[in-house]
Amino acid sequence: MCKQVDSAGAASGQIEPPIHPTVNGWLLAAFEKYSGAQAVLFKGEVLTYQELGLLSGRIAAFLASHGIGRGDAVGVMLDRSAEQIAVILGILRAGAAYVPLDPAYPSKRLETMVQDAGMRALFVHEACGWSLEVPLVWQWGDILPLLERFEPLTAADEVNAEDTAYIVSTSGSTGRPKGIEMPHRALANLIEWQLERVSFRPGARVLQYSSISFDVSFQEIAATLASGGTLVLVDEACRRDPGQLLEYIAAQRIERLFLPYVALRSLVQTANRRNTYPETLSEIITAGEQLRIDDEMRTFFRHLKEATLDNQYGPSETHVITANLLTGNPADWADLPAIGRPIKNCLALILTAQGELQENGEIGELYLGGRNLALGYKGRPDLTRQVFVQNPQGDAACPVLYKTGDLASYQPDGSIRFHGRADLQVKIRGHRIEPGEINNLAAAFSGVAQALTCTVNSGEQLPQLVLYYTEEEPGAVNVPQLWNYLQERLPEYMVPAFLVPLDEVPLTPSGKADLKALPKPSVLTSRYADVPLDYRTETEERLAEMFGRVLGFSGIPAAADFFELGGDSLRAVYLFQRISEGFGAELPLAVLAESPTVRELAAVIDGRNHDDLSAYRALKRLRKGRAGQTPLFLVHGGLGNLLVFGGFAEQLGNDMPIYGFQWLGWDGKAGPGHVENMARTYADELISFHGRGPVRLGGYCIGGLIMLEMVKMLREAGVEVLDPLFAVDSPNLAAATYFPTEPWDNPADHALYNRLMGEMNGLCEIPRGPEEAPVFSAMQMPGGLSKQLRRVPGLLPLIRRAKGVRIRLQKKRQMKRINRILTRGETIPYELRESYCREMLIRAAHKYKGRAYSGDMLYFRSACAIGRYFALSGWWADPYLGFAELCTGRFEPHVLEGDHVGIMGHSKLAQTVTEKYECAGADRLGCGPAERGSESAHNQNN
Repeated sequence: MCKQVDSAGAASGQIEPPIHPTVNGWLLAAFEKYSGAQAVLFKGEVLTYQELGLLSGRIAAFLASHGIGRGDAVGVMLDRSAEQIAVILGILRAGAAYVPLDPAYPSKRLETMVQDAGMRALFVHEACGWSLEVPLVWQWGDILPLLERFEPLTAADEVNAEDTAYIVSTSGSTGRPKGIEMPHRALANLIEWQLERVSFRPGARVLQYSSISFDVSFQEIAATLASGGTLVLVDEACRRDPGQLLEYIAAQRIERLFLPYVALRSLVQTANRRNTYPETLSEIITAGEQLRIDDEMRTFFRHLKEATLDNQYGPSETHVITANLLTGNPADWADLPAIGRPIKNCLALILTAQGELQENGEIGELYLGGRNLALGYKGRPDLTRQVFVQNPQGDAACPVLYKTGDLASYQPDGSIRFHGRADLQVKIRGHRIEPGEINNLAAAFSGVAQALTCTVNSGEQLPQLVLYYTEEEPGAVNVPQLWNYLQERLPEYMVPAFLVPLDEVPLTPSGKADLKALPKPSVLTSRYADVPLDYRTETEERLAEMFGRVLGFSGIPAAADFFELGGDSLRAVYLFQRISEGFGAELPLAVLAESPTVRELAAVIDGRNHDDLSAYRALKRLRKGRAGQTPLFLVHGGLGNLLVFGGFAEQLGNDMPIYGFQWLGWDGKAGPGHVENMARTYADELISFHGRGPVRLGGYCIGGLIMLEMVKMLREAGVEVLDPLFAVDSPNLAAATYFPTEPWDNPADHALYNRLMGEMNGLCEIPRGPEEAPVFSAMQMPGGLSKQLRRVPGLLPLIRRAKGVRIRLQKKRQMKRINRILTRGETIPYELRESYCREMLIRAAHKYKGRAYSGDMLYFRSACAIGRYFALSGWWADPYLGFAELCTGRFEPHVLEGDHVGIMGHSKLAQTVTEKYECAGADRLGCGPAERGSESAHNQNN
């Protein structure tokens, strides 16, 4: 028996035999039992159960006459109408699967859905369906007169529980939709559970709100008809207007309503503003997004007589699989209700990254199984295998689970709390952020009706938070006060960069928030919206225009910060290219880290407010600091510029002077291609500028290797280099633990890699609270063709190398162009400098063999696990990217979450470095709990 699991992990419950194993069994029983009752109502047209049974039976017979039955797919591209419902039921009774097609979808998406489903026939209202390549296309007006010739077909005797009932499409990560095959077994179980719900009222009048492209529509239709209720259809105009919808619900005496949370929220707000509440409404079901209960929701439900709110959860791959029924006084409802417990004959497991049951209150990934599980993705066995996985708990009756990608936790009462999607959580400067936390806070601000937080980014831009909001009424939100409200209640990294007002939240056809339709932010929606332009010089005005061209919006004030408006290292290159062309000023990119506003950067261009370091090609200033303080010198990473250090330098405070070494080629002249040559140049410039006084050193990425060479040269020259040094995400390609292949190239490496990920999660010192998921995830070994190729030793790496030939040729041609420019004595244009730098530093990393360093070393490791995240190949079979092999002294590692770029801005990094500097003079590295165990960690990796 397939067991359900309570919060303590104990077995409880088992699969019960179904009342009807197929949807057809429920339908035929209803047609017979409720023959004279109203089944479907739309715009004055009424079909009784007897009439609906007759019409759907004739449609089934019509399909059978064309050889369509079990295993076939039939498309439905019909507008909302009684015949739309009849056609769906007729397809099911014929033993085929219906495939909803929305005519509003792009033609290419529809073509893909038709092809993937292997569609044999299609019902349409208009001729638009003729453009699709389907063998049989029927217009409803043409076939309606023909149906009277057919005797109604009862449910096909051979239809069984595992036959597909419908195929609905969901978005794919590749942009290609995936067709989910849902069997009769799952849908019959859903009907049976719904009818047994304590809040369920047989014979109710139910609004058919959802598009048939959305799986909830089946629940609306089937649960209503199976219980003798009346399905009341609503047209599109009314459906999308909360005011009209509210009036329609009242006029039609609707008793049960299925709505996604966003649509429910709009309806609730409209009812509260009008002080008008539908008296007959007694049962509301919501799903699709996180349910939030606030004063608006509580007010609405207080005005409904004993109405219940059912919070249901389930991806399209399982339909509904958990539910939490909210009853009683709305004042007692939780602000963020749990999604409840598994429904009848279903399973919900919360697992760790290692496949073990998660403890109470701890976050894990949600896996689903049992009778409601879909068959998979039609014609996509590769995608099916990725998410329909073997049950790691070894339950023979539930051998397959659906891997949701959703985060959840067990509550003490046995219910499940939803924590959002793992792929919707974002990382800002190394911190994981659940957008729902910001939404909940913003929605509580006076005048805000709805709040939706997401990130914007493009190209290599670091993500920035954007809060979209609607108002309870025009002008209800005081924007400056909202900024202050968020800044007072959120840590700095969680404060949105933009606040964007909306007239309404755009919705997908399924009623969920349409993130792709949200407008792009601008300076008018930033924290500079009410800041005057205040240009004092012509340079400021011209520079502000350049900011605007690079960032994508105009009207940027002189006080605006480049990075706060969405700027990043890539856009900085474009900006400085314009500065070079427009002002004739060749500025180092590092200037932007210290002077990021229009006014500050204009002052540098005009020769004001900038120390003269023009005598040095590599050395740049990041923070002036206070006289007499020991300076910190930072060495660039793989991109060669110093912009990555901006946030880190800011977090270290204003007292410490901070400088950085930028790769020489960023000035447009030739740059070195060996680590030792870079180190010699940087060491010479440091001595020339600073003398032989005490200094501190840190390196990022390849900068850690350069730093090791520098410290030896500096100490040989009599410079006092203070311990500890620190390196961030520095890889060692000469390490014994480095493998130039990929972890999945052979099973042994893949298993070793997965064990390493478990070890990394144990080492990660950032506490993971209730909204957090494991930082390091084991990779799924690719299947399909890759699986076959792995059977031939060495073949897959060979193919991978061959596929890289084109890229290598492109790089070679680009380097030839750069070399011709240098040979002519010309300056490399800005648009080529990043490519030049990246290629030369990658080569340098591969050439470097390294010498051991005997001093104290702090090492910070990000959650990036394999070489591709460093623009390198291969992977390391130790937690510290092989860097520990270069350190024979005291090695103190720190494993932080965040990506390779974001880790430099992680507050924990700056905090740890500051603490170590403060106590290094007393007992070197003998401060703080992070040191404990570092000796053993070092020894294990040497």
